[in-house]
Amino acid sequence: MPSEFQSYGIDDFMELFMPNNHLAALEPLLKDLKKQKVLAPRVRSGVRTTSPSTGRPVYSHSLRTFKTSFGSSTINPKRVLKSLQTAWNAVRRSLHRAKSAPVNACSISLNGSLGGCVTTSPEGPRESTNVVMPLRFITRDPDHDDEREISPGFIADIESIMKEDARRTFVRGITIENDMLSLWYASRSHTAQSVPFSMVNHPDLVVAAFASLICATPAGLGYDQKVTLLSDQTYVYELPPDTERTTPAYFKTIHLLSDREASIHRARVWRVKRVVSNSDLRRVPGTRDEVLKDVYVDEHAKTEADIQDDLFHDIASFARNEDWRSHVLLKDLEKEDLDPLESALEGENFKHLFLRIVAKHLNEPGDPLLSGKGNRRRRCQFVYEDVATALYNIPTLGEAIEVIKHCVLALRLMFCAGWVHRDVSPGNILAVKLDSTSGWKVKISDLEYATRFPRQSSSEVTGDDHIRGTPSFMACEVQRGSYWKESKPTGGRRGRQKQSSTEDAPTHPVIHSYQHDLESLWWIILWLIAMRRRDGADSRALTEHLFQQTMDTGYISMRWLFFKEGLDELSTAWWASFPSILKDDFLPHLDDLRGELLASYTQRNEANSVMDVESYSWVIGVPLTLFFAIVDQTRAQWGGIEMDLRDAPTDDSPPTPAREQDVHPLPPPSHQAYHVAARKPKLTIGRPAVERTEGPRTRSMTKRMAENQLDASRGNRSKRPTRYM
Repeated sequence: MPSEFQSYGIDDFMELFMPNNHLAALEPLLKDLKKQKVLAPRVRSGVRTTSPSTGRPVYSHSLRTFKTSFGSSTINPKRVLKSLQTAWNAVRRSLHRAKSAPVNACSISLNGSLGGCVTTSPEGPRESTNVVMPLRFITRDPDHDDEREISPGFIADIESIMKEDARRTFVRGITIENDMLSLWYASRSHTAQSVPFSMVNHPDLVVAAFASLICATPAGLGYDQKVTLLSDQTYVYELPPDTERTTPAYFKTIHLLSDREASIHRARVWRVKRVVSNSDLRRVPGTRDEVLKDVYVDEHAKTEADIQDDLFHDIASFARNEDWRSHVLLKDLEKEDLDPLESALEGENFKHLFLRIVAKHLNEPGDPLLSGKGNRRRRCQFVYEDVATALYNIPTLGEAIEVIKHCVLALRLMFCAGWVHRDVSPGNILAVKLDSTSGWKVKISDLEYATRFPRQSSSEVTGDDHIRGTPSFMACEVQRGSYWKESKPTGGRRGRQKQSSTEDAPTHPVIHSYQHDLESLWWIILWLIAMRRRDGADSRALTEHLFQQTMDTGYISMRWLFFKEGLDELSTAWWASFPSILKDDFLPHLDDLRGELLASYTQRNEANSVMDVESYSWVIGVPLTLFFAIVDQTRAQWGGIEMDLRDAPTDDSPPTPAREQDVHPLPPPSHQAYHVAARKPKLTIGRPAVERTEGPRTRSMTKRMAENQLDASRGNRSKRPTRYM
């Protein structure tokens, strides 16, 4: 379920989570429903005067449509849902007659015996983009009498809408159990449920809730008015004017670059093109495709744009120091590593190593009524200048390793400026290729978790600091929340040092350091070799247990033990699943690199030097440089190994599904001139209405026959004129 969960009394829920601007007209609405006999006087004998579910008086009237729904001991869910649909339509008609408030186009559509939805397209196919809110009748297993349990189908409905419709900022929902109704609200920071109330005892609350929804604006129903859905199921994002542009900028999505099935808390990343407006989809002349990230961040957190600005400022400040080569962090780097740093620090060359933000829009935090009641999130859109290729889409092993080598340069620049990335993963290491003859240029992306290092003290570390990153590639110390400590001698070039045991974890959080980013690169290289080779089905099957998207304690412990013991502890079958050039040369050197990293951890932790910048000089300068130099000697033999790109998200634009001129905006459920238009008459001009004389007799047939008989008795046998309503 999305975000933090809390239950509210119905009055508080209506105030905090329902659009209430029309509720002054509630009493006239109830009066009209009584007049229309939708609400019928309640028979008082044997009826409680106070409802146990709400503590408020039972309403004087009841909804007539519920008379057959709850009149027997056995409740038919489909009949209850049909009664709700009837009540919704009655409230809508009454609001239309009164014309006291704007009315939108929402209606209830039923789907099966246990569910339905409020939708804008009751007759069309059921898509997440036309479902305003889900509706579920909950039936409980007698063996599971947990009142707090939520229907998995209802949860899936809400998450599907939030994930698949880029316009949605929040989703409401309705659940019914017997005669008890609950209202729901789910955003990316809060999930709220009203305490269930009896629809039989409190039809006034049903009417109030329905009227609130029927009169709601698109924004009040959870639609972002700056995101437009088009008829080809793409979107146009509008970025309003700001300090850097005087007019809005519009970006039409081409296709999704991020995982479509990702959590609702993960960013949407789109390939986009700039267009004239959300209704004029012509490309802005002189522009090329870009990348747009649509993400929600904590209201008090720095945005990725803020972090990028701070990082670039700090790198530029480092470059202005003429004596930068003497920095303690660089004392173990050789000239071959310092020269690329010098080139990157000339002018603003370093900016080309990062995926730069060129436009942005920061919305106000959502859930305005919840200010001060928890962590709210705000929606942000960032536009990046390049459409880059993720590491998992680089076609050969040689090219992928070359990109990682360039990534080390970008990370060293961050380290020199006093920053760590904290989420180094194949999806955040990007590259661009200007043409078929040029090499790949690295682009580090996703700086949203980046932070300054060293911290002044452990007290600066937040409680959730250790969980930042991607589990499959996260440094073991960060993932487990404990530092490596001495236990036994290790191999590698620093064999005098010790490995870590898994006992006696420290009590304070692990602070993400420079070396943790470098360890992530080690895991990525292993992942490329074992999991991404086109001919590596056997190695994939024998290695996939190491690369899981979970923070389960068993997985964390297994991964910790593997990094401690090394590749030699893996099975003979695992080693046999690799070609000889990798098995006999590449993998042993990769295992040596692991030993160097582990030795560096234990030496630093033994000296209590986690915050000592100088203690990282050797590990950021020597092991990786040596590893790349050694494996490069045999690159001619392994560099052409093809990567398996079949299950990787594509960076290439698919064919356009429709002609651009045929694509048009699909509006959200909006008000039509603030009232519902009268039903259009059937176009029967020029032809008489066909009178049905066969089949089951209806009231209209009986009435027409009587009228014809009356006309005949008067000697007028001509047909009555057609009536247009």
